[in-house]
Amino acid sequence: MTPSFPAPPAPLEAGRLERDLLAPAGPWARIMVVERTGSTNADAVTAALADPAGWPDLSALLTTHQDAGRGRLDRSWVIEPGTGLAISLVLRPVDPAGRPLPTQTYGWLTLLAALALAESLGGPDGVTATIKWPNDVLVHERKIAGILAQLASTGDGTPPAVVLGCGINVSQEADALPVPTATSLAAAGSRRLDPTDVAAGFLSAFAGHYREFCARHGDATMAGDGTSLIRGISLWMGTLGRRVRVQLPDGTDVVGEATGLAADGALQVIGSDLQQHEIHAGDIVHLRTEDDQ
Repeated sequence: MTPSFPAPPAPLEAGRLERDLLAPAGPWARIMVVERTGSTNADAVTAALADPAGWPDLSALLTTHQDAGRGRLDRSWVIEPGTGLAISLVLRPVDPAGRPLPTQTYGWLTLLAALALAESLGGPDGVTATIKWPNDVLVHERKIAGILAQLASTGDGTPPAVVLGCGINVSQEADALPVPTATSLAAAGSRRLDPTDVAAGFLSAFAGHYREFCARHGDATMAGDGTSLIRGISLWMGTLGRRVRVQLPDGTDVVGEATGLAADGALQVIGSDLQQHEIHAGDIVHLRTEDDQ
């Protein structure tokens, strides 16, 4: 009997992404695929500062091999060759009149990316995903993707570019994942594992939400087609309605029920002190009843 071996990972097809997504037919201004890099976010920040004209609004840098990426709280995010996707977006958000959006609205961009990921990973051949505030996408309560936002600021008073880095676990089997709280598209049972398809779905979904966000001047409470951005994201957010433990940057904790999102994207939590807390930064743990001690 001829032995069988796993199929080699599918390549990330730059030509197909450019054909389907680049202007004028598509919404993206630039798409660059690299075979390997240390960190797409670090590269995108450097490029956005060094060459603003060459890296305009809605530019993307992608790879399937990242060996020095970092996530929130300086956690490592390494993608072994062909097992996942690292995608960094360069954004320079302006309203329909060309005026830069207030930087106070930038907190929504991470949630926009999470929404686009959750939507694009679904469908008949995909998986059911939810958003964990502020920057994770989960499947069956396990992390399948994470997002990191960084500012590329020149320091001369001009609005900074925003670089959103997205790491997506694609083809790892369950025993190859780095931690037991992680999952991948393959491990979760998705039949859509081609990295080009995954990237294209995400980029297309994100561009649509981003254009609408900019058209609404970054106002998440403004309804379009009857739905505000807050409501749209809330429908996908698995954190809402849950008891949570929020580990704040100062080392203290807030335990309570996550009840909603504020106008600036902060998480609203009714704490055990019966006060409403608006959380702008923190590490969230979804609690089970037996963990609420």
